[in-house]
Amino acid sequence: MSNPSASASTSDPKPEGSFSSRAPKGKACLACRRRKMKCDCVRPVCGQCVRFNRERDCEFTDGDQRSRTQILEENIAVLQARLRVLEHPDADPSTSLSLLQGNRESRSLTGHFDDAMDLSPEGDLTTSMSLPSQVYTRPNSQFSFNVTEPPLAVAQGLIEAFMAHSNDFGFFLNKQRFINYCTRKFSSSTHNAPADFLLSAVFLWGSHFAQDDRWPVVEETYATHCAELAAAAQTSGAINPIHVIQAEILLANYYLYSARFNEARKHISICVSLVLTHRLGKMRGQLNTGAESRLYLVKMDHAGPSEDLVDEGERIYAFWTVYTLDKMWALALDRQSFIADDGSPISTIETPWPLAMEEFQKGNVPETYRGGHTIMSFLHQSFIPEHQPAVLSPLCLRAQSVALLDKAGWLSSAASIDSSAHADFFNEHDILIEKFILHLPLLDSLSTLEDTQLIRHLVITHMIARLAAMQLHTVFADTNLTSTIKCLSASKAIGAAFKVILPKRSDILRGVQLYADPYLLVCLTAAAQMMVNDLSKAKNKHILWQAGPLCNSHTYMGVVLNEFMETMDEANRGSPLTLLQVAKITTARATEGV
Repeated sequence: MSNPSASASTSDPKPEGSFSSRAPKGKACLACRRRKMKCDCVRPVCGQCVRFNRERDCEFTDGDQRSRTQILEENIAVLQARLRVLEHPDADPSTSLSLLQGNRESRSLTGHFDDAMDLSPEGDLTTSMSLPSQVYTRPNSQFSFNVTEPPLAVAQGLIEAFMAHSNDFGFFLNKQRFINYCTRKFSSSTHNAPADFLLSAVFLWGSHFAQDDRWPVVEETYATHCAELAAAAQTSGAINPIHVIQAEILLANYYLYSARFNEARKHISICVSLVLTHRLGKMRGQLNTGAESRLYLVKMDHAGPSEDLVDEGERIYAFWTVYTLDKMWALALDRQSFIADDGSPISTIETPWPLAMEEFQKGNVPETYRGGHTIMSFLHQSFIPEHQPAVLSPLCLRAQSVALLDKAGWLSSAASIDSSAHADFFNEHDILIEKFILHLPLLDSLSTLEDTQLIRHLVITHMIARLAAMQLHTVFADTNLTSTIKCLSASKAIGAAFKVILPKRSDILRGVQLYADPYLLVCLTAAAQMMVNDLSKAKNKHILWQAGPLCNSHTYMGVVLNEFMETMDEANRGSPLTLLQVAKITTARATEGV
């Protein structure tokens, strides 16, 4: 008996073309590929699709063009990914990333990576997810990698994106040595950057500065990976402790920028623990602290001697960067700072004020460059500019402004209890703040500087000094005319300083964004809140606003506040901290009716 199916198949007329051999790789239509069938590649509809009535499913892909089906599948994957994120917001982001390059020849991992990543907004990345991996896709390429160990070109692109803003977020390492460190790290791997806590923290910020809405999942992946590496770094003695401190600072600033304050405080506390463990607050000290009289019951390892002046400079910078971060945010969050300088021998800060990093590089460090009661001497002796370091560094000015702010916070809290007992200290500190502000570079002169990061750094230092004056006087602002005027003057000065770094309106419309130290938002919020208070008291006819110099101040202050609020959200635009602080002032204005 003959086989009906066999006879039927032999009786069917063959469509044009032959099925004796498979089509060249990648040339078959999508329908035949999915069904693993031979395809004759006849256009516009192949023989197999004609034979089985699948004409509508027959699609070919040419070069870097996607088929309609592929586009639909990618769009569906994007929607599925977003849905999963919404359904499982607490799920850990994966560390698998796939970049598919369009309009370029596909490259394997053994090829070159010159165009491996397009960090510009004009790229064509789409996001897709297939459980359990989070995948970024780009059409028609086999290029993929794990984000924790990105290809070298990707790593280089992320580092470059970060370095343009590094000083704003606490990067203190010597930049040339950091580049050399990266080069050594990259040379140890043929194609991929190795997993590294410091590099991962840099990649985290670099992915943020890429200014691309396709990166948030990758950014969160780096944040998670950094936290994991941070935990591992605490138990590893093989990692350079200065690099660990640097990475922790970057991670803490990222959480502050993201308004995740508990996580930020955790990493700040780790920074402080490390600088104290390695005695970075006792560098170049010359005090007799009675160390020989203490019992050393437990031996504890700490960083060995500095290799050279640059290494020593990095350690000094590490301490003062951690000091400023701890003190600034302790006051902003109304929490106790982790670093104490209460006058006791063990807590006394002896590390001298930081010189410019170039001085350490050039070896221009004088023999007299020594520490002592560094903070105490600055706060309790007459401020004499000639006694400042020979070459003032921006970090030195920042640390001094923060020391003034920290002392102002202590005095104002003490004065609220018994102001008469602290009147002398109060007046001395008020004079010290005024002298320090006069000693800072003039805001008008900053426009002549070419380094925009330096300009932002000095402007925020100006703001912190003004905030110190405001913090000192705010406790008396309701009852003392002089304190009220000083608070309002400080708030207006902060607003004026902000204009120095605020991009022009035309640049903002072109998408130029102001990235700056997250503490900028704290200063702006304090100034705006003071303006709101002024308008509220004028509206309610507070006694100090009924006559004298304040009777008409609210008219001008209302104009200043309106201008201020129109631009405040340009500072780190879109960051959770910016949104939080702008909402706070908006709510305060609504509550006070101003």
